[in-house]
Amino acid sequence: MAQPTLTLSTALSDLSTARVRAHRDSNEIVRKGLFVLEQKNGLKALGGDIWDFLEQLTIAALDIGQVELADDCIARLEVQFPKSPRVDVLRGMRIEAKDLGLALEYYEHTLENDETNVAIWKRLIAVLRQQNKTERCVKELVTFLDTFYSDLEGWLELADLYASLNL
Repeated sequence: MAQPTLTLSTALSDLSTARVRAHRDSNEIVRKGLFVLEQKNGLKALGGDIWDFLEQLTIAALDIGQVELADDCIARLEVQFPKSPRVDVLRGMRIEAKDLGLALEYYEHTLENDETNVAIWKRLIAVLRQQNKTERCVKELVTFLDTFYSDLEGWLELADLYASLNL
């Protein structure tokens, strides 16, 4: 069955719904995001949602390996928000796509400058887990939870780590 023709309003509505519901079908987000970028007034039609759209598109592009698209979105966001912690996270995720070791260094350096950046701390922990640096991951999670004790995701991650270690 052929897909219905995509319109700008449908693409914008679907992307907005995906953001609100935290739906992460990266292939569809990239397909519709590229459609929006290709339209003459696509970005203008987003209004104030342009920055959320670019963040959403960056993450989806990284999920499916479209690094050049992610780079383009990050560059646009950096121009608008040069010192944004959210853009710092996207930069780090972009580095992760290339080299987990460099990403770890990036996250450590970023946390030295701002240890209250929860998203950067969570990315650091995720990279440690991907690299099977379990002891350090547990240590970082415990330190993180000492600071952000009400973070449910952190507690669940720590419980999962402990379970994987049979503790």
